[in-house]
Amino acid sequence: MRKKIVSVAIVLLFTCLVVYAGAKAPVSDDKVLPDLETVLKEAKEDGYTVRKATRYDADDTAEDIHIVLYSEEQEVKSFSFDVMGNQTGYGLIKRDADRRIIMDIGYNSDDQVSSKRTYEYVGNNVITEHSYHYDYRGYYDDSGEYHTKCWGIYHEIYRYEYDDQGRKSFMWTGIGEDTTADVDPGFYTSYFFYDEEGRLIREEFGEFGEAYIAYVYDGPLLSKEEVYWVADGANYCASVTEYEYDEEGRMLKWAKYEEDYYSGGAEYEYDEKGRMLKYTQFKGNHKPLQYWTYEYFD
Repeated sequence: MRKKIVSVAIVLLFTCLVVYAGAKAPVSDDKVLPDLETVLKEAKEDGYTVRKATRYDADDTAEDIHIVLYSEEQEVKSFSFDVMGNQTGYGLIKRDADRRIIMDIGYNSDDQVSSKRTYEYVGNNVITEHSYHYDYRGYYDDSGEYHTKCWGIYHEIYRYEYDDQGRKSFMWTGIGEDTTADVDPGFYTSYFFYDEEGRLIREEFGEFGEAYIAYVYDGPLLSKEEVYWVADGANYCASVTEYEYDEEGRMLKWAKYEEDYYSGGAEYEYDEKGRMLKYTQFKGNHKPLQYWTYEYFD
């Protein structure tokens, strides 16, 4: 079970590195995407609230920029840029008449659909979620002309069930038949358990609880997350993640330990309005790995 869970996580994080067979995917007409200056100007003219995030490496070198546009406090568009302000991709969120997200689409710098998520609801609960990733790669033809082509599709399906209080109680994860990636075609299950106060206290993986996550609270706030593997009737703690908050209940930091050794973490900083100002990730040696700074434009 451990091998399966880990393999799924790797696929989700590194889908673009998986080798694909040929497949078709939706493609938009080629066009030049607007640069950073143009996006910010048009966002202001259209009345959007803007959040700008700049990512830096450990040497304080800017790596990329991410812009999110909000309308009535709901995210509607996002854009990615290199440090020169050239757009490298964008995303669109579609909502239904009840303002529920029904589709989240990502495009690459060639204006091709690179990812897509769709959602189906009963009430306000998502019951089915489809996640698609399209692996576009560049190549040169015999004449030396550069092209991009979709080499394959990875399609993952999530199905959810809820208890009589509307809390998630079960999740099934499987692979769509149209997937062309070389991945395990099996399925995975998770079960969710709550305490008398309605707080999630345990998530079990597999039909027989081959692994689980235990959640510990300090009042209403999550203070510790413990991951266990179950083998030969014994529980083995794989990792512990601890959380700290400020007086307003905002997360200040988290730290992860594996076999009692610090393996990484993060710290958060906020402005006087409670908005994120800086987010820093740390490596196992406690040194910064990368960080983001945030600016806001109303």
